Amino acid sequence: MTSANHRRCLEAVRRCVHGLLPDVEEVIAYGIPTFRYRGKNLLHMSSSKNHCSLHPGSEVIVAFASDLADFKTSKGTIRFTERHEIPTELLARIIRARQLVIDQAQ
Repeated sequence: MTSANHRRCLEAVRRCVHGLLPDVEEVIAYGIPTFRYRGKNLLHMSSSKNHCSLHPGSEVIVAFASDLADFKTSKGTIRFTERHEIPTELLARIIRARQLVIDQAQ
């Protein structure tokens, strides 16, 4: 993937997060772009040579395992590419799930 493709994929994630949670804060945490909601890390995103990654935490990977069956995942990470992006509807559900976890902890 080229850096332009990475940027496009990560911008799609960014637009979705801001569309659902307009007041979310963007910071760098653990050296990567992070969305912070109510002072807590909502999710992180990153890119590498061959893919982009979304880091919503291990609970999300477990909760959405069947929805993520077509993606490479590891503890807390979903890998995707321009040709195989996370569908917007699934991304929105993941974001809402993380929001709920944070809201319930407050």
